[in-house]
Amino acid sequence: MPRLLPLRTRPRRRRLAIGALAALVLLALGALWTAMLVRDAERRFPARGRFVELDGARLHVLDRGAGPPIVLVHGAFGGAEDWEPTLLDALATQHRVLAFDRPGHGHSDAFPRCDGDPREQARVILRACRALGVVRPTVAGFSFGAAVALAIALEARGEIGALVTINGAMHSWGGTFEPAYDLAAVPGIGAIFTHTWATPLASLFAPGSVRRAFAPLDVPSTFDRSPLALAILPRNFAANAADIHGADAFLREQERRYAELALPLVVVVAEDDQVTTPSIHSHALAREIPGAELVSVSGAGHQLLYTHTALVIDAIERAAARAAATAGR
Repeated sequence: MPRLLPLRTRPRRRRLAIGALAALVLLALGALWTAMLVRDAERRFPARGRFVELDGARLHVLDRGAGPPIVLVHGAFGGAEDWEPTLLDALATQHRVLAFDRPGHGHSDAFPRCDGDPREQARVILRACRALGVVRPTVAGFSFGAAVALAIALEARGEIGALVTINGAMHSWGGTFEPAYDLAAVPGIGAIFTHTWATPLASLFAPGSVRRAFAPLDVPSTFDRSPLALAILPRNFAANAADIHGADAFLREQERRYAELALPLVVVVAEDDQVTTPSIHSHALAREIPGAELVSVSGAGHQLLYTHTALVIDAIERAAARAAATAGR
């Protein structure tokens, strides 16, 4: 005769079954929503550059113009296309300009050990530059890309002509993160989150994040061409979360070496930046490297590429001119 469960056990099991079913339904809905966003982003932002193959993985780069080379490194939740509606073509009238999708970002493949490690990302970009015949480039990094640009300069000091940082994240700030980045970094659970609800939630919160990045100024219409929709797709979201999650510890180590750098440096900073605190990052770097030029912009926020394009172009061209003047020394 079958043994009957106690009456109080049956409702508990029923509740567990209903909860498990509801969780599966929510995950399925998130996965379907994510698939729709993936299709839309890939349609809007196809790969328009070339690929450099390194050890079986491909790095995507927009390679324009001819002349003294400039390498552009994008920030978190960005991509090579961030430079296109702003300054890429203007710089390409006088220079060869290479805007890379960092490893694991945009249309670039993931590379071993690169997630959360700007130094490894720097090494991959350096290898790609060598493969493309790029000699003594001026390297410009925006936001988190400035950490990678500095890593490039530290890894290959004799190979870099000059350096430009634009509202860079370059020093330890205490390591506070959005909960979503912490969740994405948890083994197992993080993969489920990034492939179900990370992209839909990021798309819902994106307008507020974008307004904060431009504050106190308005968001310009040119930002419609930003590859943000591509940057929040599952693979890219995971790469960005790993970068941000590991940034503070990495920068705590890297910042000790900044005084080793002896090359032309232009530090561009918006004094009202609400994303990277000017005093912690840009002003500190300008003090640490002898001869650094500080370009301070009042009344502007983080996204100087879009709001003060001419000023950023001028800073990069000035650094490139100094690189040319110091060549062979």
